[in-house]
Amino acid sequence: MDRIKRFGLFDSGSNPDKLIFNLKRMEERHLKTNIAQYALIIRDKKMLILWPKGDDEPLWVLPGGRLNEDDESYAASLDREVDEEIGQGINLVEPFYVDMYNVKGKAHRYAVFFLCDLEDSDEEIKLSEDHYKYEWLGFDGLMEVVQKEPERARPGIILLNKLRDKGLL
Repeated sequence: MDRIKRFGLFDSGSNPDKLIFNLKRMEERHLKTNIAQYALIIRDKKMLILWPKGDDEPLWVLPGGRLNEDDESYAASLDREVDEEIGQGINLVEPFYVDMYNVKGKAHRYAVFFLCDLEDSDEEIKLSEDHYKYEWLGFDGLMEVVQKEPERARPGIILLNKLRDKGLL
């Protein structure tokens, strides 16, 4: 949340959808970046991660994806992405963490991580064709997975430590 405030995106008590409003007021030349949002879905101190198919894909991902220009709101966009990937809707609890990084050969990317609950935790997860499996992993298991991809390890380790420090993992 401190990083969000530092970048002037919204204050701690504001609605996350205001982020989109503020960004839409910028002219295209001001925003040479894209925004991705991810769902931190945690149950019994374990977080849901997905394993994507394809050689060009990262080893693991969190449910979520890029915010599209025509998306009606941040919350609706994340809900749509998660539903496409795991066949379930979510309830956004709160923004948790923001990171900024470069994607090779592409624009800068802001990644906004939201704590989320599944709408129906008893419902079975139905993976999209883009993923071959999912897992619920605790802190140690997540750290092991994160460290398998050195180029993505730093932000992953920071995020996991923040989740552990808050007693979520």
